[in-house]
Amino acid sequence: MSKREVFAVSAGVMGVCGLTLFVTVQAQRGPSQAERQIRSQIEAFDTRSNVAEEGYTSNAVIWTGAYSKPMTLDAPHPADIPAPGRRNSVQKVNPTRIVVAPAGDMAYEYSSFHLSYDDDRGHSNIDGALLRVWQLQNNKWMVVAHFQRPYGRVVPVEAQK
Repeated sequence: MSKREVFAVSAGVMGVCGLTLFVTVQAQRGPSQAERQIRSQIEAFDTRSNVAEEGYTSNAVIWTGAYSKPMTLDAPHPADIPAPGRRNSVQKVNPTRIVVAPAGDMAYEYSSFHLSYDDDRGHSNIDGALLRVWQLQNNKWMVVAHFQRPYGRVVPVEAQK
């Protein structure tokens, strides 16, 4: 082997070792402060009833499949969303992945959820998946877009009447 080939192989091995070390160090650090703050917000969402007022921007786009089109908090939406007479509502979100942008001011979250509640039609248990887009505003993580879909067939509330 020539000196040039030995150098190339050595550099390649050192590069792979360096990359492995970098990835290992990154993995050992754990979640970033931003990710921990977002996870904390998600946990709080599961225990609060006024989530929309506190954790979402006023112009956040929300689509859950309960209504046939996306909604925003600052636009009127049908009175039957949520379902008529909803009570005993319990939601649990399990984040699968949270990715924070390198700039640290935007993030997206993939999660699964379980929702159970009673309403005028009876008891419902719903499992599904969601995607939320987060933005850092005034040092607080806020949801700017929320797309949620139950697994299986979705029947909008207005079609259930």
